[in-house]
Amino acid sequence: MLRPASAFARRIPRLRDRWRTVRARRAFERATAGPAWLDVPDLERLQASYPFRPEYDYGPEATRARGCERRAALLSRWPRGAEPARRVLEVGCGEGMTAVAFREAGAQVFASDVEISRFDIRARESGVRLAAMDASRLGVRGGWADLVVSFEALEHVPDPGRALSECARAVRTGGLIFLSFGPLYLSPWGLHARRSIAFPYGQALFPIEVLETFARRCGREFIPPGFVNGWKPGRFRALWEGAPRSLEVISLEVSRDESHVDLIERYPSCFRDKTDRFEDLIETSIHVLLRRIV
Repeated sequence: MLRPASAFARRIPRLRDRWRTVRARRAFERATAGPAWLDVPDLERLQASYPFRPEYDYGPEATRARGCERRAALLSRWPRGAEPARRVLEVGCGEGMTAVAFREAGAQVFASDVEISRFDIRARESGVRLAAMDASRLGVRGGWADLVVSFEALEHVPDPGRALSECARAVRTGGLIFLSFGPLYLSPWGLHARRSIAFPYGQALFPIEVLETFARRCGREFIPPGFVNGWKPGRFRALWEGAPRSLEVISLEVSRDESHVDLIERYPSCFRDKTDRFEDLIETSIHVLLRRIV
């Protein structure tokens, strides 16, 4: 008869992962001048060592689950007593299915993205107002929205500060802004190129042009430089701290991914060349809720 695992046994994997992170941090902090980049043979070896992960699913069921269920669940951070939003602005809406969820809840919804071809037919037919629009120039009048939301977009925006100012302009006094985004550039999958580069931290280990040449040689499409803005977590923290005086931060959560710190331990000089802060390499996504107070 199998017995339930003891509490200590259940803790062993967590303790092991924590120790791996401690070793990686120690190697990072002790790194001396060394190679900033690895060579092409290292790239080929790493690529062969990591299986390609499943493609990001853009099928009808996956897009609805992602937009109407998982992203909606993040809004459970909603302040107690806050009234349901009647007017919602979504910035960087992708397929538009999160906007559909708000529309189905009875809200008037305006959703924008720079790539209009991505809009799902269900979003087009739902009554959501969709528009191709840059996050730094939102085409809504000031104070229109009760709620501004954005998912998996701010890491791509060239000027997040200007985008935040636009969100602040678009929301009414007392209204809320919820931003959830990642993976951040220096985190394991921050290159956003899983279709062409199978291993994590490629952006820290190899020059972008080397990765691009390798991917094309293997017949894989490579996402061009500039697809992500390269901001580190600290720069985003400074953005919240220096946000317009009209905004206050209600909650801030930073998610971490420590599952690939063995690469940091193995090649510490490469990582130390990119940042002086170890957390930049494991802080992978940010969820922040702000309120407009004036």
